[in-house]
Amino acid sequence: MSGYLKEWIKTAIKGIPNIDKIAEGIINDVRFQFESLSEDKQEEIVRRRLICIDCPLNSIKARTSEEYKDLTGNNYQTDRTDLHCSMCGCVVNIKTASLESECGIGIYNQQNNKQIALKWNKYEG
Repeated sequence: MSGYLKEWIKTAIKGIPNIDKIAEGIINDVRFQFESLSEDKQEEIVRRRLICIDCPLNSIKARTSEEYKDLTGNNYQTDRTDLHCSMCGCVVNIKTASLESECGIGIYNQQNNKQIALKWNKYEG
């Protein structure tokens, strides 16, 4: 089995407890693409995506990010080709469209008993 497939299976298993948030993110991402969400929700999704694109913990930047290396002790390695969060494994477009979700740093905080500031929180609109 390829490393890519192994990573996806591991991510899918980790996501099972949050299947409702994943479904919400998929539905909202489609609705976002068709501009059928309210303007404030669309603006929130765009705001989150801009934060994630610039984040040193996204799957592209974490490969060379000092912030990621300081947290984990090494640079991020992945066989996945999609833009995803290195902290929680979620696909950025789905995670950011799940308005009931918070930044993936929350997962890192839970697993490591830390309190690193989240880049964005659950939508309260």
